[in-house]
Amino acid sequence: MDISSNFPKYTEYSPEVPVWCVTPDRGGAFHRFFDTSPFNPSGTKMVLTRMMDEQQPPRPGDPAEIVIVDLKEGSEKTVATSYG
Repeated sequence: MDISSNFPKYTEYSPEVPVWCVTPDRGGAFHRFFDTSPFNPSGTKMVLTRMMDEQQPPRPGDPAEIVIVDLKEGSEKTVATSYG
């Protein structure tokens, strides 16, 4: 798969598999939604949840962004806000 050069390759600690940071500008995202895959069927996009404040644990009602990352284009788009 082609990963955009906008995403820096992670080399610290010499990973044994290729690793890229797909949130280099804002970070603070996680990618699991219960028992679903974060990737679309073609593997070109992934969906992430980004908390607004990384310094404190989320509380009920705190907003979180739902973000789609285009792995080929190297872009991201916030598509929704969740208050789960």
